[in-house]
Amino acid sequence: MPQARAYSSFVKTAALRLCVVVGAISTAIWQCRELWTGELIYRQDWTWPILRGQLEAAAVQNESPWNFGGLGNASIAPLHHPLFIAWSMLCAVMGANTVLGLTLVAAFATIGCGVASIVRRLWGIGYIASFPLGLCAQLGAPVFNKLVAGHLYYLVALAALVVTLRFLSGGSEKRPNIAFLAASLAAGFSIIQIQLYVVAIVLLTLSAIFLRKDAHPVVRMFGVFIASAQIAPQLYAAVGDAPRAYLMLAPQVSWEFNNSAPFPSALYLLGYSPHYAETALGIARSSALVIFNLQLGIVLGLTAFVVNRRSGIAIGVCLSWVILTLLVWGFYGPLSMPLNFAFSHGAAFGVFRELYHFAGPAWVFELILIGSLVPYRKMRIAVVLYSCMLAISLGTMWANSLFDGLLSSVHAPGAFVAAMKREAKRPGNGRFLLWPAEWPVGIRGSDAMGNDPAAYPLGDHVAANEFRLSGPLEVAAGLIRRGRLQEARRWLAAGGIDSLIAEPWLTSNLLDRAPPIPHAAEWLVSLIRANQSPVRHLPSLSKTCMLCAYSNLPVVADAMNWKGGDAYLDASSFEGTRNVCELSLPFDRKGFIAGGWGRLSDWAWLDPRLAAFGDGIITWGGSRIHIPDCNRARRYVRVLLLSGHLFVDGHRAALKPGRQGWIALPAGEGSLSVARGVLAVGNGVVAAPPRAPALTPNVVEHMLRFDWRHGIGSGTVPAGTRWLVLKTAYSTNWRLSVSGGAVLAHLVASGYANAWRLRLHGSATVRVWYARWAATEAIASAALYLWILTLVVCFLQVPIEAAFAVARGSDLM
Repeated sequence: MPQARAYSSFVKTAALRLCVVVGAISTAIWQCRELWTGELIYRQDWTWPILRGQLEAAAVQNESPWNFGGLGNASIAPLHHPLFIAWSMLCAVMGANTVLGLTLVAAFATIGCGVASIVRRLWGIGYIASFPLGLCAQLGAPVFNKLVAGHLYYLVALAALVVTLRFLSGGSEKRPNIAFLAASLAAGFSIIQIQLYVVAIVLLTLSAIFLRKDAHPVVRMFGVFIASAQIAPQLYAAVGDAPRAYLMLAPQVSWEFNNSAPFPSALYLLGYSPHYAETALGIARSSALVIFNLQLGIVLGLTAFVVNRRSGIAIGVCLSWVILTLLVWGFYGPLSMPLNFAFSHGAAFGVFRELYHFAGPAWVFELILIGSLVPYRKMRIAVVLYSCMLAISLGTMWANSLFDGLLSSVHAPGAFVAAMKREAKRPGNGRFLLWPAEWPVGIRGSDAMGNDPAAYPLGDHVAANEFRLSGPLEVAAGLIRRGRLQEARRWLAAGGIDSLIAEPWLTSNLLDRAPPIPHAAEWLVSLIRANQSPVRHLPSLSKTCMLCAYSNLPVVADAMNWKGGDAYLDASSFEGTRNVCELSLPFDRKGFIAGGWGRLSDWAWLDPRLAAFGDGIITWGGSRIHIPDCNRARRYVRVLLLSGHLFVDGHRAALKPGRQGWIALPAGEGSLSVARGVLAVGNGVVAAPPRAPALTPNVVEHMLRFDWRHGIGSGTVPAGTRWLVLKTAYSTNWRLSVSGGAVLAHLVASGYANAWRLRLHGSATVRVWYARWAATEAIASAALYLWILTLVVCFLQVPIEAAFAVARGSDLM
């Protein structure tokens, strides 16, 4: 009879577990139903490749220390990750879109099952009571927001964080050492979303010190080391070229306000700008019911804290919930002052700028805390009914009609897919440019706009498209829109573009984001309209290359005067001109340039001359900008006057509209201003303007092989080669070795690329590589191998223990 009762209990437990898993998976499939109907998703940050080969290329991009997307940049997060291995294996037998759906179903189901298991283990409640709380976690507003926004890595990392909590929750754990190692593996897995990774590491470390003392001290130390090792490649990147890339994430107060949830949305974890969940609830007309349930949840959470105030676990869960909610509240809440100081003075905080990312774990901790009331008989039925009611009301956000315009997918046209496949097989290694080139893009007639899922590498060809174009690509796009196709070809070649792929069913709203101001001058209205005009013809391109050898390169003072060849040297780079001091850039954080100053990069699309000008600030009839004296009798600043009149210290300058030049300033502080026009000012102040030698057309002598997957180029260049150009963003970590000659200088070509000046005795063999590639690969591989080895140990631990027991003559078997 005891054996029969034990068997019956086992069957009942297995059946309940199966019901929980099936329920969570079924709900996850329903949540992802829109992803099975099409391939392309154009909504905010949604980026998922179309072809199988692109998915594999995406993994390579994530792992590489140098990202070749756009014009290239140092990767801030090079990472070998188990997720990429799983994607590659799955992609070998199924399409990219199926892999996307399976990934999200697994993430959602893990969140639901994980939270239910945590509540059950921590508070000792049954499956029936814990499962509704798991569904609430799975259907919560933070999950909804991240799915619609396209933050795929976030959802996977949130699932990993839940698994971490599950193995740290203890309970009747028979193998505490294995449980802690499993928690460490899950914490390391969450590295793909840095905010959640930090939460996981802090929880793992605190648990190792204060909670999971049933695990061996060596195991606890080793587990924290395993999880911490996963960030080693990113820390290594942070001491190399990556700080330049991190500057793109430099904190801005306006950005942090945008990513802080105002009261009372922060308390309910409903959203931030653009608050998709709140929009969905408004459409469903169920916002009042959901808000009521969320308010009741806060009351239940605080009640749970009071009831369990003597429980260290409950106190820890409550503190985690409160701290994470305050971070979500961000600049609108009590942490405004310390956060403002941190984001204003610490560039490293730019990595954590997405404050709403903390909403997911805050939601999980709130539900776990509410679950602590279930063991109390007087509260049990009320909490179960509440969680069921909350899950049903949250489900209204996910109803079919609410996904229209929030999450949409379409089938890629067959002709377009065929063109992509042809591009993948095309010889050479030049970049391809998708048109329309200015993101965000979306289906014509739809308000949904986002990244282009086609912008992943195709074979040996990488995509030139980024969220915003830059450098010669921005110039080329402006020339194409104006019909100046011959000039556009030259600039496209300078950017390494030898293929254009049109997407006529797409449109871009970038050029619509700044409509003419009512009192704008007519010339400004015409400029904006010129950029908005449809393009009927795209220029035909000749074959170009990523790594090219030249006999000569032209040196120019004004890039728009560059006439021949497919690469050039700016005179300031060639002459080695250095800034004697930097300007204090008084740009408006919101980008307004009417009567103020804005970043030139935000307005380069307005005119090709602005795009060719480079970095700096821009104004339309703005206030004066003050130039420091720099302890110099005379100094120079570079300006571009698109229209209007330029004034230096209140006196009108002789610079004609439409021209750029170097403006000499007298001793002492000076000022620049513009009347009735647009003025761009370069970043630095120099002691003397560079000299520009006579223009010399250049000829491509040789095209060398370049492998973007490994960042290596090599080949033989003929005698007479004086220059070698690598068409990816300049970095001192790009190195060149020459057999049979010498490298004289490493300069910037075409405003962004790497150019080496050579002296050869005859034909020579050259090799180009990224100096930090090998070390980054070694560190990332070591972290991955350590993770996999620990995973194997965890899986083999049970049979190993059984084998040792048999060897000792145990009756275990």
